[in-house]
Amino acid sequence: MRLDTLLARSGLGSRRDVARLIRSGAVTLDGRTLLDAATAVSAEEAGRLLLDGEAPVLVRHHHLLLNKPAGVLTALHDAREAAVGDWLTPVLRQRGVAPVGRLDRDTTGLLLLTSDGQLAHRLMSPRWGIEKEYRVRHGGAPLTAAEVARFAAGMQLADGPVRPCRLEILAPDSAIIVVSEGRNRLVRRLFDAIGRPVLALERLRIGPLHLGSDDRCGELRRLDAAETAALYEAVELKEPGLFD
Repeated sequence: MRLDTLLARSGLGSRRDVARLIRSGAVTLDGRTLLDAATAVSAEEAGRLLLDGEAPVLVRHHHLLLNKPAGVLTALHDAREAAVGDWLTPVLRQRGVAPVGRLDRDTTGLLLLTSDGQLAHRLMSPRWGIEKEYRVRHGGAPLTAAEVARFAAGMQLADGPVRPCRLEILAPDSAIIVVSEGRNRLVRRLFDAIGRPVLALERLRIGPLHLGSDDRCGELRRLDAAETAALYEAVELKEPGLFD
């Protein structure tokens, strides 16, 4: 692969940006400075590249986790309100990074973003039944064991039956719910159906990917190798290699 293509694909800048880096002498291979953007780099050589003396993160796709704050739209751009896309660099936008599914404007927590469209499709597809886990704070009376059983049996909403959900009561006004489909405002509508309006909603997990204790509200980070591998495994996809 061309050196500039490799670096740009990995999100280290636009083709123009990385060409400038290369011409500046910032990129070396085995102690040799690479000054030609068109230099062919093999998969084996890519692991020995240095950028300003440090090994760059070279990836085929970009996978990121945003701990979304309340009041932020799940969109790449909005002229009037804060949007998830505001957290992305221009290069990540150019690489096609986009949210996987949606969180309501006032829902907080784990939002996955990726440049791999096939991975995103499978994670959202009802066929794969990927679980989403939420912490709910609700109004109204405390939940009952009968309502836990009702959720587990599968409820009926205006747009059709809902797959069985797991509901765990945490306190008189809070619970954990696990759903396996991504219908619009599903958790809020389920709680409305039993007379418990949702006051606060936070997503904690998508499939094997958990919101960590170190993931501060408003923070965006790259997934590590183990998290990325687990997502591909969950939807039975082979993780693309750097040169695929």
